[in-house]
Amino acid sequence: MEKEPRAPELGSYIAMGLVIGMLLGVIFNKVQYGPALGLLGGVIAHNIAMANYRKKTGGMG
Repeated sequence: MEKEPRAPELGSYIAMGLVIGMLLGVIFNKVQYGPALGLLGGVIAHNIAMANYRKKTGGMG
């Protein structure tokens, strides 16, 4: 029996985006832009993941 895939969770993508954003902010010496870019990246990644999930399951998610 095949398991139905779980919907992507927004919190995971936000947290991952914040970590990556802060890391890039430190690397490029622009720490003040890190959280904003991280949140934006996390939301964009979540939207892409949700689109793939909807395509795979055929539902509204």
